[in-house]
Amino acid sequence: MIDTATHTVIGSPIAVGAYPDGLAITPDGTRVYVANNGNPGNTVSVIDIATNAVIGSPITVGSYPYAVALNPAGTRAYVANNSGSVSVINTDPTSNSYNTVIATITGTGPGGIAVSPDGETVWVTNQNSGTVSKIDTTTNTINGDPITVAGNPNYLAISPDGTQIYVTNGQGTLSVINGSSVTTTGR
Repeated sequence: MIDTATHTVIGSPIAVGAYPDGLAITPDGTRVYVANNGNPGNTVSVIDIATNAVIGSPITVGSYPYAVALNPAGTRAYVANNSGSVSVINTDPTSNSYNTVIATITGTGPGGIAVSPDGETVWVTNQNSGTVSKIDTTTNTINGDPITVAGNPNYLAISPDGTQIYVTNGQGTLSVINGSSVTTTGR
């Protein structure tokens, strides 16, 4: 961790799984979910922010977990596994299936991932096909056809009102998707 006031590192590094890559903090600021990319990884570690300690056993997900996004309620984590799937983890601490994978959604080289502000949609880049998919969080299924963007889409971000999705294409361009009509509005 870095103290933003003094720009200094706080404490010792926290040991997680092999090759930590993407991470996300729960909306209530109590936990961090870290994607451990590669072998012997393919897990997600959970860190308690109050103690800066890993809690529980690593959660096994698909191969090469690349990025993590949490829904606004903090009850689901979506993990983009670059090998071809999205793992859905139940992150609701009041649930019997807390910190377990409750669904797996097949994709095409998922990379960047983000949840819409209303929590109803997950957007994920498909690095191997040059597209972006829209996942319905109620059914945990892909909703509609993938949207073609330029190049090799890597990361994405959603505007605060959920109407625009910005996608980095890995070749010096940015695509903008209209989140309302689900068509590409710029490249």
